Amino acid sequence: MSDLDHKPPAEELPALDVTPIDRTNLSYFAALIPPEFHAGVKDGTLLALGAISEDTACAALVAEIAEACMELRSIFVAPSYRRQYIASTLIGELLDLIAENGELGIQSLSAEYADDGSGVKEFLDYIGFEQEMLDEKTYSIPVSALSDCKFMKRTPSPGIKVMSLDTLSAFHLREISQAMESREANYFGKPIGPDTVLTRLSFAAFRDNRPVGCVCLSKGNGEDELVMTVFFISESKLPVPMTLLRTAAESVMEHCPGVSVIKIPVLTGSAEQLLQALTGGVAKVSETMYSAVLEV
Repeated sequence: MSDLDHKPPAEELPALDVTPIDRTNLSYFAALIPPEFHAGVKDGTLLALGAISEDTACAALVAEIAEACMELRSIFVAPSYRRQYIASTLIGELLDLIAENGELGIQSLSAEYADDGSGVKEFLDYIGFEQEMLDEKTYSIPVSALSDCKFMKRTPSPGIKVMSLDTLSAFHLREISQAMESREANYFGKPIGPDTVLTRLSFAAFRDNRPVGCVCLSKGNGEDELVMTVFFISESKLPVPMTLLRTAAESVMEHCPGVSVIKIPVLTGSAEQLLQALTGGVAKVSETMYSAVLEV
């Protein structure tokens, strides 16, 4: 979601047509809707609205009904059309649809989003959403700062063997997946396997032939970033995560010359403390998660 969208003078507002989006016109708005939502828009499990100005698709909104709540999943306005009240207009149309379909029993409109300074928080404040900061945050480590991280300055533990996941046997991959599942960890809900990892950027740690940790890096939204999609450890002691992170960092520096930042989602306070202990304060918060609710 993106668009800080305070209302300009009426004479500056574009002429807008707002229309439902479905399988018949999705291609027209596809660039404005994240790819992971396309299937839901096509089969009708997601509700989508699009805005057209002078025969140009300029904005799109995607929402999902969850019991008595309508969850806002995505809202995007093309850059050249921002600050023209378009995002607010789409929200208003969505609220009108909710009012017109009272039999659905929708009582609120909600959204969860990462506040990265793009103006989403201010936009939702402007509309009237009640907002709450969540524990989840995203930290960033510049690749140029990796050498200053605490985990890079510690000698790898000789009792821990780290191997790239793409070199492991099917047996050891199953062991890692089972260990992660037992602790309710996963890789986007999928078992760890050759089709779910980036070559040279995903590693498993073993002690006495037992899986004790795993780290996986995936491509981020930008060409210059990676995201840590898995960071699993079965021991509370620091040698395992220190060794895993050092191996991953060395691989990034060797194989990814175009990457300038690594992003690390953190879901709990204890995970945040561990990250600070591992990096020595080099990791900095880049995004904070918020929950927003508007009663309708």
